[in-house]
Amino acid sequence: MTKKNAIDEFRKLTPQEILAFPQGLYDDSELLAAFTELKDEPERATAILELILRSPDHSEEIDYSQIYQDVIENYKADEPAKALGWAYARLVWGEQHDPGDEQRFYDYREIAEVYLGLGDLNTGLALYLRSLRMDPGDLWAYNTLGLVLPDFGLAELALPALKCGLSLVKHPDFESLQDQLQQLYEEAQDFFQRNDPPSRLGQVDPALLAAFQAQLAAPAPTSPDDRLTVPYLPPVTELLAAGSQLDQDLRTRILAEGKLIASELIHLAFDPDLQDTPAPAQAIALLRELRSTMIDEFTEISSWLERADGNWRIIGKTDLLGKTGGFTHAELENYASEPRYAFGVRLAAFESLVKRAEKFPEFRDEVIALARTLLTRPQAYEASEEEMLGFVISMALDLDARELIPEVKAAFEEDRVDPMVIGMDYVYKEWELGPTPSARPRRDGLDLLLKCVACGRQRHHFVHYVLVDTVTLEAQREGQEFVYPAYIMDHEIVCKCGAIDRYDLTHHAFIRLTDERHRDKLIESMVSPGVQVEDFKPHPRVFFFEAAALGERMHPFKGIEEYRRRIALKPGDARLHIGLGNILRLLFRYEQALDEYHFAYELAPSDLHVLVTCALGEHDLGNKDAARQMYEKIVALESAAGRGPFSRHVSDECKVAVQGLYALRRGKLSSWEVPIYNAQGKPLPVLRPTPPHKEKGDEKPPFSAKKKRHRWR
Repeated sequence: MTKKNAIDEFRKLTPQEILAFPQGLYDDSELLAAFTELKDEPERATAILELILRSPDHSEEIDYSQIYQDVIENYKADEPAKALGWAYARLVWGEQHDPGDEQRFYDYREIAEVYLGLGDLNTGLALYLRSLRMDPGDLWAYNTLGLVLPDFGLAELALPALKCGLSLVKHPDFESLQDQLQQLYEEAQDFFQRNDPPSRLGQVDPALLAAFQAQLAAPAPTSPDDRLTVPYLPPVTELLAAGSQLDQDLRTRILAEGKLIASELIHLAFDPDLQDTPAPAQAIALLRELRSTMIDEFTEISSWLERADGNWRIIGKTDLLGKTGGFTHAELENYASEPRYAFGVRLAAFESLVKRAEKFPEFRDEVIALARTLLTRPQAYEASEEEMLGFVISMALDLDARELIPEVKAAFEEDRVDPMVIGMDYVYKEWELGPTPSARPRRDGLDLLLKCVACGRQRHHFVHYVLVDTVTLEAQREGQEFVYPAYIMDHEIVCKCGAIDRYDLTHHAFIRLTDERHRDKLIESMVSPGVQVEDFKPHPRVFFFEAAALGERMHPFKGIEEYRRRIALKPGDARLHIGLGNILRLLFRYEQALDEYHFAYELAPSDLHVLVTCALGEHDLGNKDAARQMYEKIVALESAAGRGPFSRHVSDECKVAVQGLYALRRGKLSSWEVPIYNAQGKPLPVLRPTPPHKEKGDEKPPFSAKKKRHRWR
């Protein structure tokens, strides 16, 4: 089943339906494209962003921190409890994917602000206080206090905070923030003097207020060299030395301060310097206990806490998949195996399993068993699985899983692997399996990678010449829809699915169709928009023409269809067979062209137009004896009618026949010329090229010699 487009699908869904949409069916780039398209609809757009943050996918190309921030901001005013859940989720994401003091302290301050928005001034200020105690020289902390506190009726606290910030003149960011800090200070004074919004300082716990004011009054580091950052404060610091058995009194005190220290416990769970100690596991256990009292805070990280057992950080976590936490072996197998999931999700899941098996040999047999299943199950014979099979084989090489050699060989021999991912030659070389059964490379044409538009398969096809319909090409460049390809190969392109001549050029093919001296420039254009494709010179085997049929501009494939439609209505019209044969001849479909000429001759053996066309066709493409007989028949018929070669009124047909007989005696081509040239000024070749499946010297006998049912009379 073809997967729908994310944009079209989400445009029809309500925000609630989007939030309930199954995760993993689209990768994050597809979801982000849907968000961009629908961003003018705030509720639906926010729901898509939430779906991205809950998705199992993870891409290095996406700024997830900004997506978290956008979701938090969207909920801050009207639904601060949801904003709080996403703020904690971003903290966990940062610890897992982008660790560092700067990101962590930013998340601490964000969580504190959301608590203020919820009306919990004491928790918010207490979190700001802990952040200041961890890094009293953080200029950005004072900047944040100056921005946030006045809006919540706490301008009286913002003033000393901004004074501290203005005193950090040696901070590396001071110069860029000085003007803003001064402006915030003046605004805070105005808020305080006008008492607008009204002061809420009286709602703050007196002990907390005193501690906050004391911290602001303490001297801040005057030099970056004196700045000291600590990751934890009591009572969390006591947990570091607690051992595997947690003292009940310490446990009680930590749980009592849950909202104030949950952020530090999250950092502790990920702290790489403490992974060989019992502390991270103790932190996870305490966070689990806090879930009953911190329901809003842990809404988006509950699944991580649920699965964070034992050495989850070493075995379960993967940087390739997921925003927070890890995955069980069964979950990764499910993502890798199910075709309904986005390809990027499936690939990351399988790669995660391979990396897990590389680190922990006990998983190796399970991963190899999964690879064998993916290579042999019924779905492995579908076109949609060929790219996945290519990566499975590639990662089997990384794992040196030689146990899979029979299955890998079978996949290649049965033509079930996307050649753009990995080739048989490479696998045989890496595993030293001997010479590959693939054909030796040829130099008398072009090896093009074409993609079937019917089933999506990508396959290499050898061609000698390529015709380009300039009308279709121009329409393509203007963004118009087109049914037929602009690039026409010199033989039918038949796909495994049965589709004929239904293909698109891949980037690989487009590069091959460029003159070798210009290929580097073409590749550059694929990453540099300033380089125009029109500037490139095509390969000498590429010929441009303006296709026409039945007296009008028409793509040759459409012309073939139209001729066949008319022949079905008037099967006895020899001229229709001639017209169809001429198009086929132009496209190098020589055997088919001769077949049409033969039908035309049997229908109208005395029609001079038919006779001349058949003779020219046999002269260049088929049986030269038959061509000679046809030329002689034309001369005889015209001589009997008084229009022979020695007549003053010699007919054009007779002239062509005489020229043909002369050319035959000298072993030359007929006078039939096709006025089509390549970029180098060479005419379209008339001689039949070597068949794609044969080497020189192995040519088949002339077409008309083997077709006994057609006899020239």
